[in-house]
Amino acid sequence: MSSSSKKKSDLPSECRQTCTASLISREGTEIPMEITVRSVTFGGEQYLVAIARDIADRVRTERELRIKETALESSTNGILIADLSGAVIYANRSFASMFGYGEDGAVTERNLEAFFADPTVGETITGHLLDDHAIMQETIGLRNNGSPFHIQVSGSVVQNDAGQPLCIMLIVMDITGRILTDQMKRETYAQLGKNIEQFAILGDHIRNPLQVIVGYAEMIDDPLAEKILEQSRRIDEIITELDRGWVESANVRQFLRKHGDGTEPSVQAFLHSWK
Repeated sequence: MSSSSKKKSDLPSECRQTCTASLISREGTEIPMEITVRSVTFGGEQYLVAIARDIADRVRTERELRIKETALESSTNGILIADLSGAVIYANRSFASMFGYGEDGAVTERNLEAFFADPTVGETITGHLLDDHAIMQETIGLRNNGSPFHIQVSGSVVQNDAGQPLCIMLIVMDITGRILTDQMKRETYAQLGKNIEQFAILGDHIRNPLQVIVGYAEMIDDPLAEKILEQSRRIDEIITELDRGWVESANVRQFLRKHGDGTEPSVQAFLHSWK
């Protein structure tokens, strides 16, 4: 028996190995292949049979999945995926951090109701998504330590090719800073309105005694009376300028209110819209 035959006969009769490699096509392009090598016995002789399968589509799909997974994990917004009953099956790091959970896995297996100050919101979201397939609302979230904060929730239902719902995906943003800024604006414009009204009242309070002074001065036959009348006219002009400023300030305030500053719906209204 030749040495080559002896080497073949030493191979196990059912040896199989699988590996991946890139083969070069006739045109010189690389093609990713999955190669399975198996030893078989035929006519008392052992042979090696290699089967190569083009896995370009699989490699491309796996690459796309890795890109999507990386995008989900690196998103600065909280991303959560739940089954159709509302049980969480995935949450990215941003969501876990936003809600005060140390690890992503600590979020899974919980229900959506655990992340809202109003426990019924989670159930309402699930029902709404299954009916309309999309949602965007603002509400109150609940951190792991029990502290509430303002969030914006947008979500949709993930469907298969047949249009059947598979799961629910939510994107959550912490909007506490924006809500606090809006509240400060409302308070500022409210105080501005009070100040404007007080300026108008103050002008009237000055004019009333000023008219009395002018009346007495006109009845006095004295050279100093003209000085009093002259200064009174100056005071009246100053009050008139204040009146113009009051009107302009009122117009500015009305413009700001008309364009949305200080007029955002309250959080209670957002919560009510879920019900």
